[in-house]
Amino acid sequence: MAYYLRKGSNEEARRLRVQLARDRDKAEGKGRWNSEYQREMGKRSAMKNRLQGKTEVQIKATQVLGLKYGRKTGINNQSKTTKELLTYVSVWAYKNDAAKNTNETYVFISPKESVIEVFRALDRFFPDTIPIKDNKKIPAVYKVFQGERPQMYGWRIVDRLIRNEFENGYLNFVENNSNSRILLEEELFSDLQVE
Repeated sequence: MAYYLRKGSNEEARRLRVQLARDRDKAEGKGRWNSEYQREMGKRSAMKNRLQGKTEVQIKATQVLGLKYGRKTGINNQSKTTKELLTYVSVWAYKNDAAKNTNETYVFISPKESVIEVFRALDRFFPDTIPIKDNKKIPAVYKVFQGERPQMYGWRIVDRLIRNEFENGYLNFVENNSNSRILLEEELFSDLQVE
């Protein structure tokens, strides 16, 4: 990494930092490599299916189909660029254009496995601002994530931080935006060593 930084190839150095952060998260069992997190997500999914009135046989059939054709396949089919972008902590800004005198609110979202997970996380902070259930509108929001559109539905992406830069990046962001409302996803609190 030091060689590439000296050489001036910042993109290669950045890629190596991302890989090191990803390897560290995997070794420490953070995020998607945390079995407790995976277990909790499985319980939520089963509960959701039961609330929708599905039988145990239907739930099992859904799981089999899902593994073969669903989320796992979708995640594997994501572009290399998207997979890399998802390894960052993303910083989003939201402003309700309908309320003219509101300031932007900044939201820090932890690394995810898919873009829709990022949107679901944003939706938890400001419900119904992103049409996560409308498959025709999601591709347009995806363009904001990729940087192809400046903003949509009041959301814009402000920055991306690799996990090991998160603490300093967050503290600098707070210092530079001291009068703004800044929100964090719960799992990012453990990365902050603030006393």
